[in-house]
Amino acid sequence: MHKIYQCLFILVLLLITLPLYVIAQGQNQTQTTVTDESTAPEKVDVAPVAQDSQIRDRLAGIMNATEWFENPQVEVNDGVVFISGSTESIDYKRWAGDLARNTQDVTAVVNRIEVLDPDIWDYEPAFTGLQELWRNIMSAIPFLIFGVVVLIIFLGNFCTCCERSPCISVKSSNE
Repeated sequence: MHKIYQCLFILVLLLITLPLYVIAQGQNQTQTTVTDESTAPEKVDVAPVAQDSQIRDRLAGIMNATEWFENPQVEVNDGVVFISGSTESIDYKRWAGDLARNTQDVTAVVNRIEVLDPDIWDYEPAFTGLQELWRNIMSAIPFLIFGVVVLIIFLGNFCTCCERSPCISVKSSNE
């Protein structure tokens, strides 16, 4: 009887630890978002009194350096910045607008950057999801092995207990 209590204790322990592991894995999952990269600086200094050409050159240089935009174009007319081109993310479009607004001597920004729709045959999100799923499976293997070992021990102890004292008594038909 003592072995049955041991087995039940191990089984309850296993049943408690697996949900805790699943909860911990859910909290540790990371989501990829553009946060640090998409924060535009507060102020972009050009010169004490910036001319339109200086503002244009500075903004165009920054947008080209990020490589987030296809065919970025910057025009400046009396401190009003017109930015155009295309990008793959709405966050990048906002970043470009914030960058222009925070540039010295800019009075207004017209953001004409087009956000491109993702390609219908782009399997990158599916591959990323499969990679994350594979990582989660690989991190769960030690717990699965532990569970199988505990199950084998439990079933082994249970079978030896049943062999010693059978739970069902069989009456002979001759009586």
